[in-house]
Amino acid sequence: TPSERIFLITVSATFMDRDTGHPAYITSNLTGDSVGCLIVLHCEMEYYALLVEQDRPSVGERAREIIAGRLDGATDPLAKIAEEIHEETGLVLPRDTIRSLTARPLYTSPGLNDERMYLYVCEVVVAREKLESLQGQLHGNTDENEKTQLVILPIDEVHHNSDDLKTGMAIQLWLSSV
Repeated sequence: TPSERIFLITVSATFMDRDTGHPAYITSNLTGDSVGCLIVLHCEMEYYALLVEQDRPSVGERAREIIAGRLDGATDPLAKIAEEIHEETGLVLPRDTIRSLTARPLYTSPGLNDERMYLYVCEVVVAREKLESLQGQLHGNTDENEKTQLVILPIDEVHHNSDDLKTGMAIQLWLSSV
């Protein structure tokens, strides 16, 4: 159950700096790896991003971001992101439509934690009716107290509507690949 899993270990240590020989102090969060996916919707010659909006207590507000989640011990990042997509959006997307945006997972904040993120993109052609029906839908894994609301934005408006770094990075990587 979620309450039995360890989500974060914080390690604090003092060590000798190799260059100066002086003691140095470090704090590191051990969180494990994660996955993230930008879903790009193609509709009538326009590109839209499918984001989720959810409460993020650590920053005290709701955040708009790409679909993402922790690996939680899973060994297949592609299978995990497909699972996250279903949990957070209700969509079942074929695994062969999800492709990696990077050659390897990227550290999210190596000065603070050990987390690496596998970044993916999935491009889906949708009719206008489907696009409009997705807007505002509620989803999420209730076992994890997750409540997500779908937000559809024109791809070029996401940077004005999301303060999330992984979301901006995924969009820039996708734009550089098209």
